[in-house]
Amino acid sequence: MLLSTEYYSGTKYPTTQKINHTNFSLFGTKKEDFVPMSKGELLTGTSKIDIGCETFVIPQRLKILQKTIEKSTYIFDLQNDWDDEGSLGYEKTTWIKAVHFVINYAEWILDNFDEVMYIPEIYHGKESGIDILWENSEYRMLIRLDKQIEKGFFYSDNLHKQTSEGEFQVSKINYLMLPTPISF
Repeated sequence: MLLSTEYYSGTKYPTTQKINHTNFSLFGTKKEDFVPMSKGELLTGTSKIDIGCETFVIPQRLKILQKTIEKSTYIFDLQNDWDDEGSLGYEKTTWIKAVHFVINYAEWILDNFDEVMYIPEIYHGKESGIDILWENSEYRMLIRLDKQIEKGFFYSDNLHKQTSEGEFQVSKINYLMLPTPISF
């Protein structure tokens, strides 16, 4: 599929040149995950993501997060004993905290590096926490946010011998201390 006048969030350099997007991937993101936008929308403004229980406002350049956020709402359906092994269900407040974390982290990266971060997946985690996972063939990073306490944990590796891990207070996060899911 050749496109010439549409702009896509998530690309480093918007262009009006013809680009063959069939092979384009942003950290495993499929081309159908990209949202067509006009040049004006890409460069300015905000976008709203309305999930019903919460409305999130994000910069237009981060609209690519919308699909990830919407896909993760399956977590609402996981009630107590959802796995027939006695696991606890998930509270919307925990999910909302995780989505706000992803949006704030993405905004921080955009503000400080002028880059759109790789797009994570948001999953149900252990003990009713939320897992945020970035993964491709060269890199993976997991951030887990606990259900009740304001604590987060992270682990990352480059699938070779380099790893990094630690914990942080969600309300007092210093993003500089986390691995940065962008291409350098």
